[in-house]
Amino acid sequence: MPFWYAATLLNSALVAYRLYGLPASESFRLSLAASGLWLPSILYTLWGPAPINRRVAEWDLNNPPADWRAQGR
Repeated sequence: MPFWYAATLLNSALVAYRLYGLPASESFRLSLAASGLWLPSILYTLWGPAPINRRVAEWDLNNPPADWRAQGR
């Protein structure tokens, strides 16, 4: 997982923390929503495409496995 995924989550959470309690709380809610939406996308990346990508990266390009189509799903 690229480091900027975690950096983006940390930054949006930090912005929400800094905006908490200020009079214009719409910005707080939006930054909190950004953090709340970013976390599931990180978790999906870790459990969805990342394991498949790791497995495919180990293949020999000149001799892929016989069931290579089924392994991508």
